Amino acid sequence: MGVIAFQNGDYIVAEKFFKEALQKAQITSGEVLSETWETLLSNLGHACRKLGRYQEALRYHKQALVLVPNKASTFSALGFVNSLLGNHHEAIGYFHKALGIQREDTFSVHMLGETLEQLTLEVNTDVKEDNDMSMEMNDRSDEESD
Repeated sequence: MGVIAFQNGDYIVAEKFFKEALQKAQITSGEVLSETWETLLSNLGHACRKLGRYQEALRYHKQALVLVPNKASTFSALGFVNSLLGNHHEAIGYFHKALGIQREDTFSVHMLGETLEQLTLEVNTDVKEDNDMSMEMNDRSDEESD
């Protein structure tokens, strides 16, 4: 039911079903989940991301990564959420890890490029602002010395 709701774009209902399933899984297998439940945690992460709850999404994706440590799609999901948060350095690291596992991951390749571009734009903007401020300060000191 959760997957169908997710596919239909009803992320609130999807999250509700995923959380209910997670609670049942934790009751059945104790607090420690097996790798079988990695997909459920990933789906919860995706639902939270779609709902704009990025920190919660990161938490679920990291839990999924604990269960299955070398899954490219989980690293990619962590990269994506970090890029949405503006954590470009972290995002780039996660996309690199995803591509280290699965070189032909087109989403990670695309998002790595987008994130690098965004980081470059921010760095260039910061440098321009620093230069503008330096020039402004120089102009003021020139005026004061006149």
